[in-house]
Amino acid sequence: MRLHRHVLTSFLGPFLFALATLSFILVSQFMVMYLHKITGTGISPGDFLLLWIFTLGRILLTAVHIAVLAAGVMSFGNLAEYHELTAAKSSGIGLWAIMRPLVILSLALMALMYYASCILIPDANLRFQQIVYDLSQKRPEMVFQPGYFHNEIENYVIWISEKSPQSGTLYNILVYDH
Repeated sequence: MRLHRHVLTSFLGPFLFALATLSFILVSQFMVMYLHKITGTGISPGDFLLLWIFTLGRILLTAVHIAVLAAGVMSFGNLAEYHELTAAKSSGIGLWAIMRPLVILSLALMALMYYASCILIPDANLRFQQIVYDLSQKRPEMVFQPGYFHNEIENYVIWISEKSPQSGTLYNILVYDH
């Protein structure tokens, strides 16, 4: 039906834009949390891209839901603004019939996100944590920041007073045994 195609095309544009924008913002925010573990370790661009991709899978679970909501509001707002909903309702088409393609698309996205959260995302989380751990083990002094307590080593808490930015040498180290 031509109306269903029109509703889907008015939905897909805002959906893809919102999904791309939200994914970029959320992945960037997430990567900032791990920036202190990544910087200075000599990470290759390929490894950084791999981290970004593994993070993107986890973030897409949140971003898809928000993008569906934003695109639905924008597309039906646009249809209402140009009185296309009024014309469809006056021609005898019910609201559920107008919304049917978006409900089917949303159910398909729900099934895809369920599969991703049960199968794909746990594997991506494991690989992400493995890469971060490998990078933190590559140069352990980069993990320790001055003025903070660190518990990266099991049964020990380490506090560092200062660190030389040129050589990475640590000064005034306190090690507490648990």
